[in-house]
Amino acid sequence: MKIGKYSIPEIRKFIVAGAGLAGLLLTSFLEEFVGVIPESWSGPVTWLIGAVTAVGVFLTKNAPVIDAAADRLG
Repeated sequence: MKIGKYSIPEIRKFIVAGAGLAGLLLTSFLEEFVGVIPESWSGPVTWLIGAVTAVGVFLTKNAPVIDAAADRLG
C-alpha cells in the first residue's frame, strides 16, 4: 500500500526523522531565545539528539502486520 508515492515503512521512517528534527529545533529554540538550557549544554544535547535520531531511523523496523497489509493491498 502506498500513500502518494511513499510506502508505509518510508512514512514511518520519516516520522522518526521528523521527531528528531523537532527535538533539535526545540533545543536550539530553548538555548537561543529562552535561555533555559545553559550555553555549555547546547552542543552536547544537540549532538545527542542528532545521534539518537540517526540510530532511531536506522533501527526503525518494518512492522510485520503493517508491511503484510501493504503487500496485500499493494
